[in-house]
Amino acid sequence: MVIGMKTLVKDNDSGVAALEAALTFPVIIILIFFILEMLRVNDTRTAMNSMALEATLDFIANQDASKFPTIIAKHKPKAIPTANIKYYFTIYESLEKMCSVPPYGSEEVFWPDGTSYSPDGTKVYVDSNRDNAYLGRNVTTSSSGYINLTNTSNPTSTTSLNTTEKISGKVFVLTFVCDFVFSSDFVKKLFAGGSNTVNGKRFLIWGRGVGVCD
Repeated sequence: MVIGMKTLVKDNDSGVAALEAALTFPVIIILIFFILEMLRVNDTRTAMNSMALEATLDFIANQDASKFPTIIAKHKPKAIPTANIKYYFTIYESLEKMCSVPPYGSEEVFWPDGTSYSPDGTKVYVDSNRDNAYLGRNVTTSSSGYINLTNTSNPTSTTSLNTTEKISGKVFVLTFVCDFVFSSDFVKKLFAGGSNTVNGKRFLIWGRGVGVCD
């Protein structure tokens, strides 16, 4: 009788262990995938910050963006296509004007749909508040003290700034942005559906630099 009871207890223990394993194994797998993807996200964020820093220092010295493709290639993670990385400038007349009105140089982060400031029609601005009040605004006016640029990736090609002499002393905000590529559709679901933009379908990771042209 005693032996029978021990056997029954052992069988119950095995059943409980199997049930616990069945319940916890998927959680562990999901956690592993999430951690691995976070490592990729952090690696990309580090790369974007490195691009922004090196490009900012280069532009301060040379007022020229011709080396930016080389800088991107130098820091770009292998899994991210070059086409998934873009950059854009905002140029202010002076540091005083940049700091006189919102957003005080803290420009919106968006995926540029060309060389102007207007993002694409889906308003793919980063939603830092994770609500419906997106940060996007029409930045084609000069009410905030910045200079309208016809080409945000090459400011000196703009009519009012078509020489390096004219951009000397100007303050610039340079943003590098990456349309991050997730490793799978399953992993995308672990990151808010793979989108951190308002009304958009992109997961943007960015780096930013601010400087004054020599």
